Amino acid sequence: MLTGHGSIDTAIEAIRAGAFDYIAKRCPLGELEVRIHRALERHTLRRRAALVEHGLLPAVQSTNGVAPRDTAATSSRDANGPVPTLEQMERDHIELALRRTTGHRGQAAAMLGTSERNLYRKLRDYGLEQ
Repeated sequence: MLTGHGSIDTAIEAIRAGAFDYIAKRCPLGELEVRIHRALERHTLRRRAALVEHGLLPAVQSTNGVAPRDTAATSSRDANGPVPTLEQMERDHIELALRRTTGHRGQAAAMLGTSERNLYRKLRDYGLEQ
């Protein structure tokens, strides 16, 4: 939250309401960039943790900061065969999330890190509506 009229009480209220950080105006641009970067990193980590928790990503950690390749997902594909399109991979991923949530679209949307509205649109576009 960025404000020009900050106080301790409003900072506490904002953090309790879910704000990642509380910044008073006249904040140096460099500091603002650092805080935005931290917020994005935190969001990415939370999203990855949710995907791992729901079994959509492996829980394996790498030592060099690069995400490990999911060998279980790639071993079923022929290394010399055709590469699926991004649309096909997205469709397959949506189907996997729906199977894991036994068809619960709200839970599947949360698992995929998207809104229910966007998931419904994707289901319609891919002909997955039931």
